[in-house]
Amino acid sequence: MLVNKNGSNISILRKKQNGRFVIEESIEFRACSIFGYMTDDGQCLITWDVNSKEIQIRKYQEK
Repeated sequence: MLVNKNGSNISILRKKQNGRFVIEESIEFRACSIFGYMTDDGQCLITWDVNSKEIQIRKYQEK
């Protein structure tokens, strides 16, 4: 798993067996001030942003 922040977006990418990355999820926030952490097992993404001023926890669900 790879987490990438670009402006007000966070993208979660997964590396496939062929070495390519695919975007699993793209989350758009209304602010560029975003702080976050992904658990070591990649199951939870915890974020806080300046607009909501709330901690949000997202759990990974396989598609």
